[in-house]
Amino acid sequence: MAEGIRLLEESLRHKRLPQTVYFTPSNLAERAQLLLQKLRDFRVPLLSVSVRDLNRFSDTETNQGLIGVFKIPDYGIDRIIRSDPVRILLLDNISDPGNAGTLLRSALAFGFDTVMVTSNTVEPYNPKVVRSSAGAIFAVNLVDSDPADLARLKQKYRYFLWAADIAGEDITATIGEMQRNDKIIVAIGSEAVGLTPPIIKLADRKIRILHDRRVESLNAAVAGSIIMREIYHSNIELKK
Repeated sequence: MAEGIRLLEESLRHKRLPQTVYFTPSNLAERAQLLLQKLRDFRVPLLSVSVRDLNRFSDTETNQGLIGVFKIPDYGIDRIIRSDPVRILLLDNISDPGNAGTLLRSALAFGFDTVMVTSNTVEPYNPKVVRSSAGAIFAVNLVDSDPADLARLKQKYRYFLWAADIAGEDITATIGEMQRNDKIIVAIGSEAVGLTPPIIKLADRKIRILHDRRVESLNAAVAGSIIMREIYHSNIELKK
């Protein structure tokens, strides 16, 4: 489910149409009414419901009178790899929905169009994750994964796995050795315990962000976003 005007606008922008949209006619702003007209133009089924019924489905305290229901895409890792993504984000042991959604948003912003999610990470289609992604969830390829998938990507498709770790080397030095066409998977773990041992074991490099030691560690979403931005910027420089 995706609630609210902005998320449904983003779904249209990324060409991901909802299966059904539930709305309350008495609770719609002008912007919402314009959105409903666009959805009608795309022949999306629109169902008028009472405020009480919509509130039963809503995950927010004050909803905007619109909830879209989407089919969860069936992305398999082999199907994704055929499109030859150069940058992949791996979420491992990320339990906070806000962090997961923010990382999806940053992944899209910095060219990581494929996101792999391990079983111990929060469900990516959790309403709070969807909301925190600010619509990025409609544009990235989300794939369930495990260490066996990572091992296969490394061996068969020549991906390098970079694991964010507080004991790792400076990300700047690692990026400095990166070649333009290197295929990279960046693994981000929880702020509390980091990445799980099977992921760490598979890592080609352990990386960290240099920061003032008065701070023990960075928030997972902040750290992941900085790392992806650094790789994105470096890739731009390599293309010049």
